[in-house]
Amino acid sequence: LKGQDEQGRRYEIRAASSLRDENRKGTVFLDKVSGRIDASDGVPMIFSAERAEVDEKTREVVLIGQVRIEKAGKWQLRGERVIFNPDSNDLRADTPVVVRMNSAVIEAPGMHTRNGGAVIVFNGKVRTRFETAGAASGEAPLQDRPSQRP
Repeated sequence: LKGQDEQGRRYEIRAASSLRDENRKGTVFLDKVSGRIDASDGVPMIFSAERAEVDEKTREVVLIGQVRIEKAGKWQLRGERVIFNPDSNDLRADTPVVVRMNSAVIEAPGMHTRNGGAVIVFNGKVRTRFETAGAASGEAPLQDRPSQRP
């Protein structure tokens, strides 16, 4: 699926399959979903998940299972359930997330963004770690290695 929204932002969404359930009219279910959405700041958001539910009325997208979202050159997010609001370009998660920005890796029980992803607000107690120079030069990302303690 490719197109432009009302604000002229381009989007592309790919899925292995889609389904409309008679019990939940107005919702499209996608399997093995990935895509790209151009943001108003010119930096695209790239995403993937095992599944997605799209509300055809509000256009809100719920990404479910191994969710990965990246705002190129700004931050990367990993989680199990993240909701995307296409009108504001903002995200929210009420389940644990791991966010990587610059050399920091932040783990939080949830989060939401404001201003189209320009501001990230973490819910609850957060844990922050900083990558070593070796990780930045090509080693496995910090969240993929055993926990390191100072």
